Amino acid sequence: MSDTFPTSQTEIYSVFEFALATLPNGVPRQSVQNLGEFRTIEEAFSAALARARAEAVLLASVFAALPGADTGEPLVGIFATEWGYDIRHEHQTITRLWIHSHAGPAE
Repeated sequence: MSDTFPTSQTEIYSVFEFALATLPNGVPRQSVQNLGEFRTIEEAFSAALARARAEAVLLASVFAALPGADTGEPLVGIFATEWGYDIRHEHQTITRLWIHSHAGPAE
């Protein structure tokens, strides 16, 4: 009989940003960027929300410059989801900040 126990693993939370990017030839393509790894889910959601707010401000200014943008409706919205945050424009998700949990190194 062995007296050893499995080593515990901590949970790590990664924040990924999924967005559309335009290639040099003008073709849209999904881009994925890892924004960081966090030790707690609260830190991960806080980082994702901060990024969503900054991205929403940037995108709102871009959409405001387009013709016909003066509808009175918010140009960009941030929506909390079970897994992070979505940034939407006219009911279309244009950026998603997704939190993924995975096992960290054994302590």
